Amino acid sequence: MTKPTAEQLAEAKRLIVAIEAKRHQVTNLKALITAAGFSVAANEDERCAAVNFDLEPNKLAGAMELFRRTDPTTRQAIPQSYYFLLSAMLESLVPGGRPKKVDFDHLHPGARPYLLGPYLNLTVGKTFPRLCFERSNPQRGRLTYVVTGGPVDVQLWRQHLPAVNEWFDGDWSIEKHTATTISLIRRKPLPDIIPFNPKWLRDGDLFLGIDVETRKPFYVPINEMTHTLVCGTTGMGKSNGLHVLLRSFLHNIDQFDHVHLVCGKGGVAFRRYTGIHPKVSTYSEPEDLWHLAADLVRTMKARNAKMVERGEDNTYSGYIALVIDEFGAFNLCDNPDRKSDEFKSHQAFMTAMMHLGKRGRSAGIRLILTTQEPTERDISTGIKSVLPSALAYRLPLTQHATSVFGELSELPDDVRRMQLGLALYADSISAELAVIKFPILCSEQTTDDP
Repeated sequence: MTKPTAEQLAEAKRLIVAIEAKRHQVTNLKALITAAGFSVAANEDERCAAVNFDLEPNKLAGAMELFRRTDPTTRQAIPQSYYFLLSAMLESLVPGGRPKKVDFDHLHPGARPYLLGPYLNLTVGKTFPRLCFERSNPQRGRLTYVVTGGPVDVQLWRQHLPAVNEWFDGDWSIEKHTATTISLIRRKPLPDIIPFNPKWLRDGDLFLGIDVETRKPFYVPINEMTHTLVCGTTGMGKSNGLHVLLRSFLHNIDQFDHVHLVCGKGGVAFRRYTGIHPKVSTYSEPEDLWHLAADLVRTMKARNAKMVERGEDNTYSGYIALVIDEFGAFNLCDNPDRKSDEFKSHQAFMTAMMHLGKRGRSAGIRLILTTQEPTERDISTGIKSVLPSALAYRLPLTQHATSVFGELSELPDDVRRMQLGLALYADSISAELAVIKFPILCSEQTTDDP
């Protein structure tokens, strides 16, 4: 065997050192890989724990914040886990099992926006509405829900708003909606007293008040106005609201041939309007109202005849308004003798009112009748039937409320518990519903009870 040279020995030593170094590096790499594996597993466990809404729905309270600041993998897992929970609450994911139940009474307040659909038991096409992570901001009071099962039923959402307000402890309304989305917004409460602002009056429209849902002035175009019943228990704002409406009549007086104001309280309600304008007349005696109603029927028939000649269906100018405050004072005849002239005049008056209710709108005649209670004593069923619109303040008795609106569960607010100055406006022709808060006229503008 040939003896290695010094150079060969040095090279062999260098190779041995290099191999040992490589082995050490491999060992370190293995250790790092193992540690990384544990770290990945730990992160995955942490991620699963953070988004495991099925086991802990209260964790939804921080879902939106986590979604915006976490890594892409977790960001993707958050809505998936949320959708899984919604599905599990609707139907069991295990054959033969039951849907998951959530204790809504003890649910964290921050988790409530995510489970609004299940809380309201509101489903569309066998799915619950889903809170949209990209377009919602619960902390700023903006919630957008996506409805994947079909078109949004906006009216149904409006009916649920009282429950939404109670559950979220705030004042929420519908900001906007599309076919498949609906956005809710938390609004600042309206002040208890809103002073009347003349700037709210505008040409061609009747201003009623502030829409509680949109916080914007609520208008009814004059040409779309229908006969209206104004009702509600005393002291809740009827008189003030009526004077607010009359401000719009006066602002648009050029569009009216005449405005007739009849007071069932001896003239006190409308005395300030006496002589205010040549087109405005005030009355208080029953006999004056009997004659007025008969004159309006003749005017209506004359207008209808001209419309037939011109081939017209409606009159869009020269409106005539008949406003009767406290119609109950005129609803029944004081003389029960059917053969008396007084009784016959009253019957003719009631017949005239029915004619005006049925045919007057096409001739440009509008009826506005107010009463405290919508009962047969204060307003006959026949007269009430020809008033398609209602502006109702609080009607504390259920039978009174149902006599005006029918099924109360479909209303946006409970008319039996309306607060002072609030009224529910409903137009059965346009199907429009709105809760209105009326501004208060200052003492210089009205001296009646608000």
